[in-house]
Amino acid sequence: MFFPKLALLLVTLTTVSPAAEWTVPLAGNTFRSEPAPGNAINPRGNLSWSDPGEIYSIYLYLDRPATLRLALRGGASAPSSWVVYANDEAYEITVERGLSKVRPFGTITVESAGYLEIRITGSKKTGNDYGEISDLIIQSKNEDLKLHFVESNQGNMFYWGRRGPSVHLKYEVPKNKQIEWGYSEITVPKGQDPIGSYFMANGFGQGYFGFQVKSPTERWVLFSVWSPFSTNNPGEVPEKDRVATLAKGKKVRAQKFGGEGSGGQSFLKYPWKAGKTYRFLTRVQPNGDTTTTYTSWFGDKEADE
Repeated sequence: MFFPKLALLLVTLTTVSPAAEWTVPLAGNTFRSEPAPGNAINPRGNLSWSDPGEIYSIYLYLDRPATLRLALRGGASAPSSWVVYANDEAYEITVERGLSKVRPFGTITVESAGYLEIRITGSKKTGNDYGEISDLIIQSKNEDLKLHFVESNQGNMFYWGRRGPSVHLKYEVPKNKQIEWGYSEITVPKGQDPIGSYFMANGFGQGYFGFQVKSPTERWVLFSVWSPFSTNNPGEVPEKDRVATLAKGKKVRAQKFGGEGSGGQSFLKYPWKAGKTYRFLTRVQPNGDTTTTYTSWFGDKEADE
């Protein structure tokens, strides 16, 4: 487990008259970073953990340099201590037994625009866990500062914010046009392909086509079509509404999927690389009855596939 070699700071907080304040809900912006990626957001939407070896990271994006006053909103059923790492400083928060409240812990200066990571772990506990934390509170004297993070769960955004990085190309389809083919090219910049990231090239009302980083050693090309029958359990889909596999390429695997609606999924294990350009071609053919045939092709542009 990695910790910066820093002494804990005893901080005296002075009164700040902030021009702006933000509440960052941990439910949509926090990820377990040590010892392995994971989640400890409980059904109430709060961070709650008991393992001293676990570290949780909150991420947000600043559009310019700024000085920030930081606080956590939370409480504990028994006395405990939290350690927070922010901007290369370590802060210890002593949490007495009691209800949730705002607990200021420090002021930091961020020297440039970009992502800010705030790390939380536990140092002492007298109960079964370290307590619960619901929000990171940020104040700044700079009223023009803009922070980017998942602000609320409207539209199930906490799920989308935590599920992994994804990029979706979007199109304005010309009106009064019968579109049968869709083509796009994607070049993922080097260094912008973290584990779990997904890049959707050709998306449409009934499915999606793109590629994903599955693990440090495995990458996929994905093409999926949803069933018109609404369920997360593929076993519940009636025969007439099932997605059927008509054909597939060499080494392509096709199967049912559920959990985000249900339908048919196909994928190809393929070592695509950041910095290279890939081609995505999709054809949608109504069959004149109640069915439609969807077909997608993938290739390396440099190899003229």
